[in-house]
Amino acid sequence: MPGMPTEAQIGLPFYPQARVAVGPDRTPEAVKTDQATLIVLETADSPDKVLAFYQQHLPHAQRTDKTLNAAPDILLSQPSPKGGYRAVEIHAEEGVTRIQLMNMRASRAGKGLFLPKK
Repeated sequence: MPGMPTEAQIGLPFYPQARVAVGPDRTPEAVKTDQATLIVLETADSPDKVLAFYQQHLPHAQRTDKTLNAAPDILLSQPSPKGGYRAVEIHAEEGVTRIQLMNMRASRAGKGLFLPKK
């Protein structure tokens, strides 16, 4: 898909065999700006399996657990070597685990850029 964020731009690998999530209008859930790069992936794997994968890639990440629409939501975030931060949000609902990967530049870090859940 032209214009889609790459693993290099996100600074994290895409979860193996996950697919890019699409919105109701069938467009990919992805954003690339000067300030942030974001992509949403989906997999049938459990949130625990996804979490274990990304904990290997963000070994010093801060973990935040919350509940969204009665389902657990996990956020891992870690400062980037060049400033800003990289983050992974994991949310499972109705048998699908959504993985939101973000790379926020230093000038945008902390201001939030989250796509709404389906």
